[in-house]
Amino acid sequence: MKTGIKLLVILITMIILFVPACKRAPQGPAVKDLAMDLQNRLDKLDAAMAELLAAHDGKLNTEEEIRTFLDSGLKINPAILSSCYIDSVGVLKYLSPAEYKSVEGSDISAQEHIVQMMTDPKPVFSKAFKAVEGFMTVVIGHPIMNADKKFTGAYVVTLDPQKIVNQLLSENKIPEEYELWAMQSDGMIVCDQDQEELGKNIFTDEIYNDFQTLRDLAKRITTEPAGEGEYSFWATGTYEEANKAATWDTIALHGREWRVILVKRI
Repeated sequence: MKTGIKLLVILITMIILFVPACKRAPQGPAVKDLAMDLQNRLDKLDAAMAELLAAHDGKLNTEEEIRTFLDSGLKINPAILSSCYIDSVGVLKYLSPAEYKSVEGSDISAQEHIVQMMTDPKPVFSKAFKAVEGFMTVVIGHPIMNADKKFTGAYVVTLDPQKIVNQLLSENKIPEEYELWAMQSDGMIVCDQDQEELGKNIFTDEIYNDFQTLRDLAKRITTEPAGEGEYSFWATGTYEEANKAATWDTIALHGREWRVILVKRI
């Protein structure tokens, strides 16, 4: 009898320990981990830009030197679309690759991130916008200062954010039933596996008019740095409506935040 009681106690103990363990079992990728990975990728890209600029300090005096420098800048990350030298008055003086050479000489002094650097010469991370090269992009920019600490121009790279996210998705082997997208605080989508949504604003673009649950959740996402919720929208790559569960977290670079949203169809 005592042996039977002991066995019963052991069995009950195992059940008590096993059930919470099951509840704690991972249910899929965690948005916090993916957001941290994306943050690290942006940080490394930004740091590589700073290192390259420091290595060429005082060596950007001729067109040849600048173009060699910009060519090197293209090699930092495959997500870089163009590597640009902006002069002290906001003119896009030189850029690489050569396929965009036709836009050299463009006055971009009114672009928000250029105004910001000319006013307060510090590194910047821009909002999404359409570049003079013709594509939607975000940029990271670093001021160029002379020996007297005077602003003489800027080193700017235009990025395809989705390429960075695609690298992340591939290397982390995210299951197909998940999708990852990112949004600015104003509702503009900066990364999405559905290319047609890039650059669109959840709050104002007409394609979201019939999806109030998405707009309602997006309002929460803009005000809460992390959280979870549900909404309905088209399944990735289709026009079939689907219910989705979302979790989100926040990353930031040079004072600008992105909300990173991990979604699973339910």
